Amino acid sequence: MIDETSARNFGDFTQKFRVERNICFFAGFYYLCGASLRVETSYYGVYMPHNKLEEKMKKILVVFAVFAALIFAISCGDGNSVDDGICSYGMYKCEDNTQYFCGYPNGSNDLMWMASNSTVDGKMWSSLSSDSMDWDSAVSYCNNLTECGYSDWRLPTIDELRTLIKNCSVSQTGGLCPAKDPDCLSSNCSNLDCFCEDRRNNGGYYSRLGDDDNVWLWSSSIRSDSPYFAWCACFNNGYVYDIDKIYDGSVRCVR
Repeated sequence: MIDETSARNFGDFTQKFRVERNICFFAGFYYLCGASLRVETSYYGVYMPHNKLEEKMKKILVVFAVFAALIFAISCGDGNSVDDGICSYGMYKCEDNTQYFCGYPNGSNDLMWMASNSTVDGKMWSSLSSDSMDWDSAVSYCNNLTECGYSDWRLPTIDELRTLIKNCSVSQTGGLCPAKDPDCLSSNCSNLDCFCEDRRNNGGYYSRLGDDDNVWLWSSSIRSDSPYFAWCACFNNGYVYDIDKIYDGSVRCVR
């Protein structure tokens, strides 16, 4: 028989226990909240069946883990390789930490996997080259590239590269920078209107494809007053300029 004092103390304890238990249920982490559930088996002479609560918590965590796995599967697709040919419109897949979307690029009638951020203004862009290279190698790289089932890639013009620039109104498409293929490709076509503020470690601030400040991309546009120079775009400051073809830059091909 439990006396009045013990019953009152037990009521205070169970109220506290319910609060702690609910907090743990809300958090969904058994091991973080386990200390609150592992109470003494006896409190003021009253037995607490905490083992059953622990078992319930374990079951809740299993359901939580399954739910999280399903969310990941829905967002990342069925786990097949992006090159396995299985592609239904609207599907997503994850591979190498990149999300791919199954769709119709550039008005094509053919479904294909493509990086979800790889289509800009109706044109499809390749992934960033793993190595930097000189201009001649960049031309060859794009001409011989096969990616996403396509082999008709080419090195972009400076006009096309400018469509990749963001947050720099002067060098974006339609900005004050006069560089344009084929109308203005001389050394005079790069001036103070062709770049913005330097931003180191900017996390892709100037790039619509997320290229960081250490990336500059080759274009196919050659300087009109010197065949030894070609135009490029730099994502440290959104700079559009020309550079000697012997230097090593990164490459994104277009189709």
